[in-house]
Amino acid sequence: MHYEAIEALKGLEATIEDFNFGPQQQAIKVTSKEQTPLGSVVYQEEPKWSFKMSDLPGCCGILVSFNTAIAATARGKGLGHALQVLKEHIARRLYYGLMLATIVASNEPEKRVLQDSGWGQIDEFINPKTGHKVLLFSKHL
Repeated sequence: MHYEAIEALKGLEATIEDFNFGPQQQAIKVTSKEQTPLGSVVYQEEPKWSFKMSDLPGCCGILVSFNTAIAATARGKGLGHALQVLKEHIARRLYYGLMLATIVASNEPEKRVLQDSGWGQIDEFINPKTGHKVLLFSKHL
C-alpha cells in the first residue's frame, strides 16, 4: 500500500486527482492548495477511510490533518500507516513545512500511527465543549 500510494503521487505538483489502489477500484481525490480544505475519500461498496486537511488559518505553511477515520472492516491491515504516508506526501508536494493533528487521547491506534510515523506530541488539553482529553501532535516536513 505504501509503495502504490507514493507511486501514484510521483510527478504531481499541486493537485492530486483520482487513482486506484488495486483491483477494488478504491479512488482518492484531493483538491489543489488553492481550493482548501483538502480532502479525500476511498470508495468500494462503502467508504473504507477518509481524512481532511486544511491550512491553519493565518499561516499557509502549516497543514492541519483532521477527521481521519478507517471503517471497522478495514482496521488492523496497515491502512492507518499507509494513509499517514499518503497525507505527509501530499503535504510535502504542496510545499507545507509543518503538519498538525489533534486526536482524542483514548484513540490508541491513531496515537500509535502518529508516533510510529515520527510525529511528536506537543500539548494536551480537555476540550471544554466535549469533555474529551485531546492530544496535539506535530511533524516537521
